[in-house]
Amino acid sequence: MSQLRRSSTPRSIHSYWTDSASIRPSFPIHALAKPLSKFMYQRQAAGIIAQNAESPLSAETAEILATYLTFKDIFPLTRVLVLDHLASRVARSWQDTQVVADSSVLGSLPELLWLYTSSPAILRSTCALIRHLAWNEGPKAKMRGLEIQTQLTPLSNHLDFGVQKAAFLALDAFDAIEPLLDCFLWAARSICLFSSGADCLFSD
Repeated sequence: MSQLRRSSTPRSIHSYWTDSASIRPSFPIHALAKPLSKFMYQRQAAGIIAQNAESPLSAETAEILATYLTFKDIFPLTRVLVLDHLASRVARSWQDTQVVADSSVLGSLPELLWLYTSSPAILRSTCALIRHLAWNEGPKAKMRGLEIQTQLTPLSNHLDFGVQKAAFLALDAFDAIEPLLDCFLWAARSICLFSSGADCLFSD
């Protein structure tokens, strides 16, 4: 009779990968987390906008969209998408204008102007939304309380021409463009006075 022999125990998958894995840093899967989450947020924002495109803007939707303006880990393109959508709504609907003016969107505008001076696309879209809101006295008064027009003035000297133009148009809606032009005129006249031998183009 043949002697009974114990068959060899197969190596488990866990044992194989544990034993054969070399000692080295593992793939940093967490490095993909932020880009993936930003992409997810962009898809969410686009979905919310598309889903509510044919309906009046609700207070709940405005508050949800406001979070995409202030949350840290968001693509700049996502902020621009939301800002442009809100500007379009405000431009064509008084009801939507009131909803935006009463939402957290209004309070996020000074932060956008302050934090994203190096992002011309965000600044242009923010100025466009401010301009459309400022054509209405109620929202304009609220934005004056936030001193938004004060933040717009430096943007008229921004390196990006598109930002300059958007800031001027927003200031015009605030009725603040005339004092700004007076300031430029005064500065130009001062330059003429101190320029030796130059003909002043701004003389009365």
